[in-house]
Amino acid sequence: MQYRLNEQETAINYDNQTGKWHIYSTFGPHARKWEKALAPGARKEYTKNGTLIMIDGDLRDDYYLTVTKRRKLTDEQRQIAAKRLAEANAKKKEHKNSVDELLIRFGRK
Repeated sequence: MQYRLNEQETAINYDNQTGKWHIYSTFGPHARKWEKALAPGARKEYTKNGTLIMIDGDLRDDYYLTVTKRRKLTDEQRQIAAKRLAEANAKKKEHKNSVDELLIRFGRK
């Protein structure tokens, strides 16, 4: 059984009294993403072919979440950020090429 599209959801709640995060998800990709973070005793549900489709439980103590507000960029800020990213990618590619040249020169590649 799989959940219908209108039934799929993910809810993550923090209980201040216990200091624990609780996660419930019937959205398959989220369930699979958070499965390894679940504390023992969490409830899981699978399809007939073994695909995880639901989790319900607390997160382990060694996992934590931070909640941040998503930044809204203006078009100008978005263009500046895109330019900065393109420059960083070009620099990274340039560095990789120079390392490859050195490896070839010294017969390690």
